[in-house]
Amino acid sequence: MGAPMVIHIYNGEGEVEKTITQTFVPWKMLKAAVKIAATLNKDQPTEEDIDGITNLVVSTFQGKVSKDELDAGADLTEMMAVMRQIVATSKAINLNPTPPPEK
Repeated sequence: MGAPMVIHIYNGEGEVEKTITQTFVPWKMLKAAVKIAATLNKDQPTEEDIDGITNLVVSTFQGKVSKDELDAGADLTEMMAVMRQIVATSKAINLNPTPPPEK
């Protein structure tokens, strides 16, 4: 397991109001992470891309943070770092694992 993912929610003065951590990527997020990685327009993200990233983060953090909280107070750099961690974790999964040896 890698480093925990961290999102801070900031107030209007740039002070941290809330810190949210997640130590793993839930299995159910694999499909969403792979889809976002394949369709994301990295040079010119669309509103749909941004909504997809937001929904991915909300789901990955399992209700610890809402879309509205992220929209109002999340840092762009932290959001992208978390998205990269989620996508990197999903890409590292071996979907064709070696079965255990027969006895």
